[in-house]
Amino acid sequence: MSSRSLVLAGVLSGLLFGCTVADYESKMLQSQIRLQKLDEYAASLDQALQIPPRDDKKGPIAKLYLRPPKGISQLASNPNDPRLRLFYTYPARQGNPPPAIQAVELAIGHMDKDFPKEVVAAFTPSAEPKRYPRNVQSPLRDKPITFQTFDFSDGQFFYSVNLWRGDEDRAQVAIVYRAQLGQRPMVERQIALSLETFGFGKEADRMFQILQAVPLMPPLHPPHPTTQP
Repeated sequence: MSSRSLVLAGVLSGLLFGCTVADYESKMLQSQIRLQKLDEYAASLDQALQIPPRDDKKGPIAKLYLRPPKGISQLASNPNDPRLRLFYTYPARQGNPPPAIQAVELAIGHMDKDFPKEVVAAFTPSAEPKRYPRNVQSPLRDKPITFQTFDFSDGQFFYSVNLWRGDEDRAQVAIVYRAQLGQRPMVERQIALSLETFGFGKEADRMFQILQAVPLMPPLHPPHPTTQP
């Protein structure tokens, strides 16, 4: 069975005999929408980033899930020495031509009001950054998530700095995308899709299960009209 068939099987596995034809058709449509989104991720995104381990090597520094744009390495280039003691850098793999997005950086902090200021201060924008709330939704998510986004250039690269603040996890995360200057229109969709896959804590486990777990088989046929209650 192809990987596409397995994914379709997974998103349809909740369909049970005994539901109405209308229910079945509605769930089929939802499943098709989810499958299209998974196909879009496969075309535009790479495998999930591997989060650096804690000092005691007993797990990652945080339970975080994110699929970066195509061409970005899964491994941080500085797992033991984050840039400015803050950013883990995931560079683009070598390619010809080089990918438009040249690096993704992650910074993880506790519920400290200075964390956003510290993140933004790590860059030198050539003009005032564009700041706005970014609401991220996806048919694969139970509810949308919101980032505080700063877009700017430094005269050499374009940056998209996305800050997330957790309520239950008492944590903050910064996700930074660095792209070649002048290629912003090309990378905006990749950035949006990448942020859709973000999960922290329990949500990281859920996104992993949705995007990487092997699903079950669906029912082979819709229910017969006579099975309607």
